[in-house]
Amino acid sequence: EGKMHGRGDVTVLSSARYIAENATSVSIPADGVVRAAAVLHAERRKGSFSLAGWKEHILNPKECSAATVDWIFLVDTWNFSFWSSSPPSQEFTVAFDPPPISPLTPRAALDGGEEGRTVVVRCDSRTGAVRESKTVYTGYWALCAAVNRALSEGVPITSPRYMAELTVEQVAHVFRSETDEGISLLSERVEVAREAGRVLLSRFGVCCLYTIYSLSRKT
Repeated sequence: EGKMHGRGDVTVLSSARYIAENATSVSIPADGVVRAAAVLHAERRKGSFSLAGWKEHILNPKECSAATVDWIFLVDTWNFSFWSSSPPSQEFTVAFDPPPISPLTPRAALDGGEEGRTVVVRCDSRTGAVRESKTVYTGYWALCAAVNRALSEGVPITSPRYMAELTVEQVAHVFRSETDEGISLLSERVEVAREAGRVLLSRFGVCCLYTIYSLSRKT
């Protein structure tokens, strides 16, 4: 089990196969997977998405570094369950504007929707001139904004050592919302971050980059 085309143990593929073959609540049609793969391959060849394009988003890191690998690892760990039944103005929302000089400095303008919108915080009551505004995010981009906000505040949230000892209170502060609706599955996010941090520390050391080096030798 896990031996794929002579490339050694590829546990993600073997796990995905097991889930696809045994899941009762969800079905994954094999022909749909093939069609999706063909579409993604064609779009990739056309240049519709790339590393350069990924960097262009205001919330994605701009540097190819160990810190960026740690960021991607944590964001992927927490990338689940952002559905909300609340109206857009009331759903879980994170406010964050990158510092003027930072690896997170904006390089592209934002569209609307969950990717970010500007809201007025204060304006002159006489003239209506904007005195203060902020950019807010919902959905997946609220996660990215929350992680970036924590980093800008000096919280080493992407450090495996820090992740391994996270508390509910710390994670709740990271995900503090502009609305009354908080992040969903807060306790589960604490648990998966702790587990991820502890596994990294026990098996691969203190940096996610070492994990890639280690696993690349096995695949």
